[in-house]
Formats: sequence, structure tokens, C-alpha cells
Amino acid sequence: MEKNFFYDDIPGYISIQKVCSDFAANTTFHLHNSFEIYLFLQGNVNYWVDQSLYHLKRGTLLIFNNQEIHRVVNPSLKEYERLLIHFRPQIIKPFNTDNTNLLSCFTDREKGQNNAILLLNKQLDIFLSLAKKLSDALHSEQYGSDVLTKNYLIEMLIFINRLYQQNNDILEQHPLSKRLQDILDFIELNLSEDLSLDRISSHFSLDKSYLSRLFKSETGSTIYNFILLKRISLAKQLLSEDKNVSETCSLSGFNDYANFIRAFKKITGCSPSHYKTNF
Repeated sequence: MEKNFFYDDIPGYISIQKVCSDFAANTTFHLHNSFEIYLFLQGNVNYWVDQSLYHLKRGTLLIFNNQEIHRVVNPSLKEYERLLIHFRPQIIKPFNTDNTNLLSCFTDREKGQNNAILLLNKQLDIFLSLAKKLSDALHSEQYGSDVLTKNYLIEMLIFINRLYQQNNDILEQHPLSKRLQDILDFIELNLSEDLSLDRISSHFSLDKSYLSRLFKSETGSTIYNFILLKRISLAKQLLSEDKNVSETCSLSGFNDYANFIRAFKKITGCSPSHYKTNF
């Protein structure tokens, strides 16, 4: 059974940490209520973002909004180093202007697409310098440190958005097998419909046990948990589009309202109504 650990709560509105270990806190597909900036520094790991798989290199910068499911794969089981930054988007929105959407790189693209870019050495140095300023301000108790923390995060977001707008050095996705890609596409197109193992196996003329083993071996996730996370991701999107909880339940493929409430709270840590109001 997969570890029941789908989300992290950050202690404040911003967190930053450098981690070097041979394991990740979340090894299954998961998603956050915050936005995440992930800088890969060293090691040999692959990273799933929705239906995309990337092989990470030093200087790979990944970004995730709070609707994108993702997981790390560490085939070598050796230590790898990364810098993690989480922030809640509501602290940034007041600083957007008519000409500058600081969250554009997180929101103005297809879900699970173009999440990764490879920084040049000079760009990596600039990012690490910004990250140090952000970390120092965040952990300081000096007067004005709270203001500086937001300022450095804003400066970092401007830097990241400019990199994405240049649209170069987008990291290539690792190719998936045709069969797995077809299955993932089918799930994506039918999230609001019946996605029982019976239906999927029948659609692809595959034995149910074989389908389950295939999906687990190629993604590291059970097909059930993947579909569940995808539906919660869709529910988050619908709630952010001002759908009510009942509509969201139906449109995201949950036929039972009570089951939807339980699943949403288990995966996000809060009820759909609380998420709609606060996130």
C-alpha cells in the first residue's frame, strides 16, 4: 500500500529549505495547497509532473502550482540535493499589476506542461544568490525582515517569469511508452466519467491485473491513487473557477458527495468549502 501522505502544510506563508538525502518526504504522487519552486542541485533522479517525466540535471528549475500532481523517482537510491521553496499565492496576488502577473509562469500554461527549465551557470548563480537573500530575511528577526522576505520572493518570481518568457532551455520530457501514454490520455479525457478498472481494461482490451501491474511498474503509482489525485486536482481547479462544492463533486467524477468530502480533506488537509474560501 502506498504511503498516505499527499500534501505538506507550510508553517507560514513562505518556506525555503535546502535538502540533501537519499529519500523524499513525498515519494507518491501528491500536490500542495501552496505553489512550489524546486531547484535541483546534484544527484540522479527523475521527476513526474502530471503526465510528463523529466530526467533532472544540475540547474533544473521546476515549478508547480497547487493543482499539479508530482513525484520524485530516485533509481540510484543515492543522496541528491535540492532547494525547495513553497509559498501561498495569495500573498503575491496583491503585488500584481495590469502589466505584471507575478504568478504567470505557474498559471498561464497547460497543467503539467512546461514545468521544467535548465538554468545556465550564470542564471543558476543569480538564482542561488536570490535564494540566500530570501532565506536570510525569512529567518531573521531584524526590523523589516518580513518586508524584505516578500521583496526577495517577488524579485525571484520576476526572474523566473523572465526565464519562462524567453521560452528557451525548456527541459525535454522523457518519452513514455505508447501504451502508458494512451492510458494517461484516456484518464485525462474521462475524469468526470466512470474510470473503474473494468472500464479502462475493457477500453484497451487488457487484463485488469496486467493493466494494474503495467501502470504501477511504469509510474510507481497505483492506477487508483493516480486517478484520485487527478480528480482532486480537477476539483481544486473547479473550486478556483467559482463552482460550488456540489457542482465540483459531480464534475470531478465523484458520484458520492460524502466520499468526495472525505477524499478532498484527506488529500488537501481541508474541506472543499474551506479551500474555496481560503485558497
